[in-house]
Amino acid sequence: MPPPADDPHTDQPAAVPGHASSANPPPGVDCARPRQAVAAADATGMDVLARGRATLLERLWLGFRYFAVRVVAQIRELRSGELNLSWVTDSLAVGGAFAPRDVRRLREAGVSAVLDLRGEASDDAALLAQHGIAFLHLPTPDTYPPSPEHFARGVAWVLEQQAAGRRVFVH
Repeated sequence: MPPPADDPHTDQPAAVPGHASSANPPPGVDCARPRQAVAAADATGMDVLARGRATLLERLWLGFRYFAVRVVAQIRELRSGELNLSWVTDSLAVGGAFAPRDVRRLREAGVSAVLDLRGEASDDAALLAQHGIAFLHLPTPDTYPPSPEHFARGVAWVLEQQAAGRRVFVH
């Protein structure tokens, strides 16, 4: 993938999304952390992307980093912490997937309807129904927006659920 062109309206090079040299850090990034540290951590990956190939040492380093990130994600998944949801309004929450063991906690958090947009998996409709949670699955490929039909159907369904007094969780 070629690097983005410099912005003709400024003397600044174009920002690479998610890269430490981007003009504005992505939401949630701790800006107190020095840019140099972030740049150093991403330097190997960016060099490999720029060249289009990696040396054996770089492949080992990137493989180790990938493995470490996956291990941390698995540990967080196993830990019984807070549910991965944020209330946007009093009746609408958004967030990530939840495990079947978390359905009871989801219900205790006030969720009474779930809209699942994941294309790679689906929540257990029967389990949700056992807990009194309405369910709609509109499979959408990861990193893509819902189709116009799915979008319209999803919005209509969420509005119906809210009109019925249900609190909806979209993930």
